[in-house]
Amino acid sequence: MSTSLIAAGLLMGMASTPHCALMCGAPCAAIARRCGGERSGRALAGWHVGRAAAYIVAGAVAASAVALIATWSAGSAFVRPLWTMLQSAVLVLGLALMFSGRTPRWVDAAALGLKRAVPVQGPLAARRSKGMQRATLMGLAWVAMPCGVLYGALAVAALAASPLEGAGVMAAFALGSAPGLAETKVASPKTAAGDCPDPATIVRKLQSRYDETGAFKSKFRQEMKVASLGVSDESEGTVVFKKPGKMRWDFAAPHAQQIVSDGATLWIYQPDDQQVLKAPFTGAFVSSTPVSFLLGVGRITDKFEPHVDVRGCTATRLYVGLAAKNGEDVGALAFGVDRASFDIVEASVTDPLGNVTTLTFSDIVRNVEIPATTFEFQVPAGADVITPPGVAAPPPP
Repeated sequence: MSTSLIAAGLLMGMASTPHCALMCGAPCAAIARRCGGERSGRALAGWHVGRAAAYIVAGAVAASAVALIATWSAGSAFVRPLWTMLQSAVLVLGLALMFSGRTPRWVDAAALGLKRAVPVQGPLAARRSKGMQRATLMGLAWVAMPCGVLYGALAVAALAASPLEGAGVMAAFALGSAPGLAETKVASPKTAAGDCPDPATIVRKLQSRYDETGAFKSKFRQEMKVASLGVSDESEGTVVFKKPGKMRWDFAAPHAQQIVSDGATLWIYQPDDQQVLKAPFTGAFVSSTPVSFLLGVGRITDKFEPHVDVRGCTATRLYVGLAAKNGEDVGALAFGVDRASFDIVEASVTDPLGNVTTLTFSDIVRNVEIPATTFEFQVPAGADVITPPGVAAPPPP
């Protein structure tokens, strides 16, 4: 067994510690807290075991595959060019990583293409498992992460003379890169702002705050990030809520838009397209909608289980994550709550494809008088009214 290749794997892992802490530290801490709760240390250990096992198997497979191609090339003139091209590709990838310090764009593009082609939301066993077992299964899946440093280590393992040696290279790499991820776990549970209340307490006080709120208005800013395209879109305006079920969103920039509900009918008006979408309010904002509690048509804990958000808390803000109780994978839901007043100041939704929609609220005013006409909507002259397919048209206003 070549000790030089194993030493190279160990050194690559140690050198990648800052990279691992920056890129994978937050997800690692989130997995430990989500799967382990108070026993997050055990969950983190399980995740590392799964990650190391997957790396070891990948190293053995890489060494076996390259050795097989080498054997074929020795006995077949047809395969020799393929062997030469493979060696050249590994050399080019290594040089690119060494001189640029980042994954080549074609590798990133290939990884994104694979993600779009195979929209996997996680192994079914991992989603159904709990605690340390779930963390271990998620660690096993970590080898599929699009990581240039990992690819570089696998390229070194592919040069090994045997599957055992290839496995040894990746075991050394996993060991060398582990401290960066372990430190994230130690540093992340509490912030400089002090201790964070447990998620159930945050949600209870948030719900209590809005149980006492009959109406409120504020400014808002919405940001939508499309992961597959690497683009984002921002808009802003004002919003008014009044129980039960009444709301009005006026988007001012960059494109005017109105969303109005009188508790029975939901109207969405887009002036640029001269279109109005008309639908029953109950078909759009049911009790399982995360922000339905603002409208007085649901309670947070009826449909969602609060859990620790990886952002923890700051001097002015508390963050809490929400998981659907029915087991449906709706992505990641989270609220940002003002530490002093327990007003909701941020709501974010990350769908299973990684697209993120974030709403932030400012200048919040509670229990103000809001005229009933605020929630009335008149279809502008010349606008087309559209009813979604399969939805019974609501009664005329």
